[in-house]
Amino acid sequence: MKAKILWANSEMIEKELTPIKAIRAKCMQCANYNPNEITKCPCPDCALFNFRFGKNPDRKPMSEERKQEMRERIKTLGIGFQHKTTSISG
Repeated sequence: MKAKILWANSEMIEKELTPIKAIRAKCMQCANYNPNEITKCPCPDCALFNFRFGKNPDRKPMSEERKQEMRERIKTLGIGFQHKTTSISG
């Protein structure tokens, strides 16, 4: 989903967003791009109200078993965090 968002330098850009991030962008627009105003949103009847923080409130947290499975899978695939070493020659 493409949405126009206000960038940090006050420039409007078009960016590909997930649905949840598009909702967050809409809430930012409604709150005049002030994140503090989103927490004070005066519209609890708005269909986007529960999603205004950019999170799905209905999504269940990942279980510890599932987290461990994901850690093991990442290790197996070799796509985890890798330390970079640099040498200084001189």
